[in-house]
Amino acid sequence: MAPKTPQVMPPLPSEALQNKDNVPLQKAKREPCVFTINGAEYDVSAWVDQHPGGEAILRQYHGHDASEAFRAFHQGSEEAYRRLGNFPSRPLPADRSSSPQTDAPEIVGFQKLKARLEKDGLFRCNPLWVLYKTVTTVGLYALAVLALHLDHWVVSMVLLGMAWQQSGWLGHDYCHQQNFASQTHNNYFGYVMGNFLQGFSVIWWKERHNGHHAVTNILDADPDSDNLPLFCWTEKDLHNPRTKAARWLLRYQAWYFVPLFCPMLRIIWLLQSAFFVKDLHKHTNKFYLRFATIEKISLIGHYAWVFGLYLVYADRFPNVAAMFLHLFVAQCIAGFGIAITVFMNHYACPFEDKDAMTNLNFVRMQLQSSRNIAPGYLSDWYTGGLSYQIEHHLFPTMPRHNLYKCSKYVKEFCAEYSIPYQVEGWWGCLKEVEMQLAFVASKVTEFYPIWEAEDAARAKKAL
Repeated sequence: MAPKTPQVMPPLPSEALQNKDNVPLQKAKREPCVFTINGAEYDVSAWVDQHPGGEAILRQYHGHDASEAFRAFHQGSEEAYRRLGNFPSRPLPADRSSSPQTDAPEIVGFQKLKARLEKDGLFRCNPLWVLYKTVTTVGLYALAVLALHLDHWVVSMVLLGMAWQQSGWLGHDYCHQQNFASQTHNNYFGYVMGNFLQGFSVIWWKERHNGHHAVTNILDADPDSDNLPLFCWTEKDLHNPRTKAARWLLRYQAWYFVPLFCPMLRIIWLLQSAFFVKDLHKHTNKFYLRFATIEKISLIGHYAWVFGLYLVYADRFPNVAAMFLHLFVAQCIAGFGIAITVFMNHYACPFEDKDAMTNLNFVRMQLQSSRNIAPGYLSDWYTGGLSYQIEHHLFPTMPRHNLYKCSKYVKEFCAEYSIPYQVEGWWGCLKEVEMQLAFVASKVTEFYPIWEAEDAARAKKAL
């Protein structure tokens, strides 16, 4: 059953936001955070440090309509709608009741599309599929250990890399609340697949990834678009590198993207997770603090079993160098499989300035910033279902195994509203990314006079 829309309070004579007892709120010392959902303004300023998805994602929608984003993230969650109804709210003033965020024809059509998908059961997960996927993913770890036990350390290396890559996708499913109706159960398996088996912090991932979903390819807002000092994805982004080394390096970004960066992504994320969890007890988010202990224990557990594996099976390697090669290459196999998928899905698609959020509704944002990889059984398995990135970004809580069925509806929707449905084969997607990187790199030389002027202006301002 779809959750009910929260009851909107009647207009307030004072035009001030009030709580449920109609007592005017005291002026908050913290920064305001007010956004619109379903025709009403909600003030969540006093709650941003308790949001399970992090503060940043709420701040990005301050002053904007968050209706479709809210519905996308909280599909089927009666608890989310109940909590929303408890926040101070007021109806939008008449002069602001109409906007591209709510009245565009595609928004009305999108709501009808979602109702159709709900009716067809595409937001319901098949428990047998979850069992199959969980068992086969964990089975890759078992096969990696078995191969090592049988003295096939090279085979074990490949299997371990694939296990890390595939458990990354399954952890992604759990953390998006796709597999169980219970948030607790999804989070529990997220910690098993993410922290313990993968070494990726669940809270670190949610804070970063939810922000990416909410403001996809919005510069200075989408955390995944900030890849400096290694990459710039648009000419506008070239204003940001400050050091001579970064500016020099960007000239070669198209060359080192695939052979150097993609294999190293997993190691980069491991380091980011470790540093995040190390300082998690200092975090200002009260919800995060509740999970600081389990985050640390499960992450320590990951490194315990990894290094325990090499201690127990040290005699199965011809030498110490082979042992380190096994670990390093397995990390690179997993990193490459994750990176090549994620970057082909988004990074050759248009980027927008943050100002665009005023007129760019959620549906168009997701459709113009996402590209599918041509589907196929092997492709769908290797990418963890993110070959259907368009459908996943429109409906992030939809179970992975239903994205193929959903894609047929989304294609019809895009055709009806004349919105491009972007899909390419593997080589086509990779070519688009490389061309984008090469194009921006070609502009580096032109930017040197601009950088010199910007550096001089900053130096003058610092005096």
